[in-house]
Amino acid sequence: MLQTALMTFNGLPLHVLVVHLTVVTLPALVLVSLVSLHPRWRDRLRIPAVGLALFTAALVWFTVKTGESFQHDKFPTPTATLKQHIDAANTLKWVTYGFAAFALVRLALHRRSGVVRLVLSAALIVGVVALGYFTFKTGEAGARDSYGGYYSH
Repeated sequence: MLQTALMTFNGLPLHVLVVHLTVVTLPALVLVSLVSLHPRWRDRLRIPAVGLALFTAALVWFTVKTGESFQHDKFPTPTATLKQHIDAANTLKWVTYGFAAFALVRLALHRRSGVVRLVLSAALIVGVVALGYFTFKTGEAGARDSYGGYYSH
C-alpha cells in the first residue's frame, strides 16, 4: 500500500475529526432518500438528495483517505478489529459511490412512472439498507477498535 503523510489539524489526526461529519451525513442521506419516496416530497427533494449523495460520496472518500493516513502512521500493524473497520469502510466507500451514481440515474428518470418508478423505488430501498448497514458496521468496528478495551466486561 502507498504510504501517506499523517493528515492533522491542530495536532489531531484529521480522520478523528472528519469521521464525525461522515457519521451524521450518511444517516441524513438515508433519511432524505427514504422521505423522497413519498410522492409529496419526490420533486422537492430530488436535487437536494442528489447533492447530498454526491457530497457524501466525496466525504466518505476523504474520510477513508484520512483513515489510511492515520492507520499508516499510528498503527502500521493493524489489530483484528482495526482490519474489520478497514474492510467495512472500504465496502461502505463503494456502496456510497454506487448510491451516488444511482441518485444521478434516479434524477434523470424522476419523471418516469409505472414499472420504471417501481424499480427505482425498490433499488432505492436496497441502497439505503446497504448504506445503513455498512455505516453501522463500519462505525461499530471502529468504536470496538477504539474503545473495546475500555468497556469490556
